[in-house]
Amino acid sequence: MCLMVGLPYSGKTTLALELAKEHNAVIVCPDAVRLALHGERFIPQAESMVWAIAECMANAAFYAGHEYVIIDATNGTVERRARWTRVALVIGPTTVVALQAHATEELCHIRAQKALDTAIRPVIERMAASFEPVNEGAEGIHLLF
Repeated sequence: MCLMVGLPYSGKTTLALELAKEHNAVIVCPDAVRLALHGERFIPQAESMVWAIAECMANAAFYAGHEYVIIDATNGTVERRARWTRVALVIGPTTVVALQAHATEELCHIRAQKALDTAIRPVIERMAASFEPVNEGAEGIHLLF
């Protein structure tokens, strides 16, 4: 399992798509689940369902025989990443790696502005304030680079 880690607009999805092509991997993206479930970027009342579906999708991909699953989410805190290491333990001996997108908060704001996505600005600021870089090995996660 590969966890993408980074702020919104840091390049996680671009990297995930490249990895998926290279390794024939399945991508599980909570943003896509939100759009499929309720057609909105974020509805607080639906979040527990979004994450339950994402976890089910990851499990199903492994049970269907896929060797690689990429979780395309911000995964910006130890707590968020711990959910996925627990999923990996349930599935079986699955190594969890992280690919951290290192775009700065300022660059993420610039990219969001270019995409005409002004609504994401406070989200980027909030996530940047609480962001916890991956602690190699301490979380049961290995950094790819």
